[in-house]
Amino acid sequence: MKQLQTALESYIRQGSFIYFKMTTTTEIDDSAFKVQALAPAQADAVRADFLVYNERITDARALLDRVLQQDPNNVSAQETLGYLEFRQGHFEEARKRYAQAVQLDSQNFLAHYYFAAISIDNLATPSEDAQLESSLRTAIKLNPSFAPAFNLLAVFLGMRQRNLEEARMMGLSAVTLEPANIDYRVNVANVLMAAGQSKNAILVLRNAAKLAKTPQETQAVDNSLMRAQEYAAMQERMGERNRLVSEMVEAGQEQAAPSGAEVPSLAHRKEFVPSGPRRFVVGVLKDIHCEAASLDLTVTSGTKTIVLHTDNYYKLPFTSLNFQPSGDLKPCRDLENRPAKVEYVDSADKAEVPHLIAIELHK
Repeated sequence: MKQLQTALESYIRQGSFIYFKMTTTTEIDDSAFKVQALAPAQADAVRADFLVYNERITDARALLDRVLQQDPNNVSAQETLGYLEFRQGHFEEARKRYAQAVQLDSQNFLAHYYFAAISIDNLATPSEDAQLESSLRTAIKLNPSFAPAFNLLAVFLGMRQRNLEEARMMGLSAVTLEPANIDYRVNVANVLMAAGQSKNAILVLRNAAKLAKTPQETQAVDNSLMRAQEYAAMQERMGERNRLVSEMVEAGQEQAAPSGAEVPSLAHRKEFVPSGPRRFVVGVLKDIHCEAASLDLTVTSGTKTIVLHTDNYYKLPFTSLNFQPSGDLKPCRDLENRPAKVEYVDSADKAEVPHLIAIELHK
């Protein structure tokens, strides 16, 4: 900041300035403006919005309370109160306010975006998925140049493992709108990973690495690139194993492998069918076991122990709460005895263990 202040003062003190001329018109057609009378409550809502942005929080809240007492369905007041709560770190209350604005058919793209963003950050339940996705699509429709909405829709679809080609296109739209945003490029790679396109993910990340400007951006790209390369290597190994088994089956050698050749026994898991809502448990991760890309573990929480499984831990979202991991995370090695919040869903087949959806590591 001191360097910026020095440069600014130097610029202000100079005797001449560089400028350029642009041919344009200053003619204004007054008839093109639409005039609408504001009711007192609506005028107060606009004033409150101005006050929030100028840090006069107490005055703004008093105005908003008065407006909502007179008109509980005032969309503008609900939007502004959502923003006020968001700025003060009251995310659940902000989400409720934005949810009300969305239900009242808000035409503010930021209301729809913030509702979705806060809902994703706070792990919205499956029952809220439809509204969350609808809000993101509405935000995009209301402001097609707003890159964060495209990016968040790509992340959402990737997390839910559906419409992955559309998710990729949404991510690319965000990158097109803001080419310098490295996070958007990493998210496109994550969607490609979810779709099993590890080689394309590697290409995206290598291009992102060339654009990274800060150590944090470089680290984020490197971590994602490492996971993509590991996933690609795993896919190649599994492809080679499948090819070997297929050749042996065709040759009528299912029971006899060539001398010195190791034929893997491939576990064919039936497609997982979820049942019920997504669940959460906070506890300690134990009994970590990996086989190829699959991962099994237990979560110990008090006297309760839950056994969980994922077919492909490369697609499993890992996050951390209130700390920065010191190095690259290797799930098969680094999860044992780690405290965490785990999201999972039960199986429709009662004989099958619940499936992992996401892991949030704690200190």
